[in-house]
Amino acid sequence: MEVTLTGLEEATSVVADFEMKLSAYESMPGDLDSLRKAQDELMELEADIQNNQEVVDRLQVLRYIYVLGKNLIFLISFLKH
Repeated sequence: MEVTLTGLEEATSVVADFEMKLSAYESMPGDLDSLRKAQDELMELEADIQNNQEVVDRLQVLRYIYVLGKNLIFLISFLKH
């Protein structure tokens, strides 16, 4: 359970960080230099997202294990009756 909570906190932190960075781009700049800078920053953000995909993937695996465990408990309980 602690591993799941730690993973959830880590994933939440990662997503919140990306949301904050993306919210800074409410509108795109009009001049070419600023637009290129924004493109570079967004490409860096995309690379960060790909690097942090493992955090989300681990959390998804833990979720599947949790659901499987709950289903097994239900099945065992059902078979006992």
